[in-house]
Amino acid sequence: MRTRFNKSPKVNHLNIKQHFDSYESEFDQELAEKKFVSIKKRGLKSKHGLTILDYESMEHQQNGLCLICGQLETTIDKKTGKVKRLAVDHSHESGKIRGLLCLRCNMLLGFARDNVSILQKAIEYLRNTV
Repeated sequence: MRTRFNKSPKVNHLNIKQHFDSYESEFDQELAEKKFVSIKKRGLKSKHGLTILDYESMEHQQNGLCLICGQLETTIDKKTGKVKRLAVDHSHESGKIRGLLCLRCNMLLGFARDNVSILQKAIEYLRNTV
């Protein structure tokens, strides 16, 4: 028999969070938040092979700053209203974790498809057009 939490094998984390947000009592809300954090921790492990302690150690080594721009993450999570955590950046070829990046820098690499040539051309474009 299926439960409310496993309607399909691929469950979107945001859908789960929205479901948990529907709990009415403070106790239920606290329990829902713990379950959501647990799900996020499992995602860290399954996607990147990291424990929450591994992540926090990396974050501490980087002083909580993005490895590219050197800034704190400023992106606000629309669901929680809190500042998001730094993203785990990894090579799509090797799977190797490179570090923690803010959303903007992580997206920069993603949009450039981790292609050094594209990024170099973008730098040259900026140098020649400023």
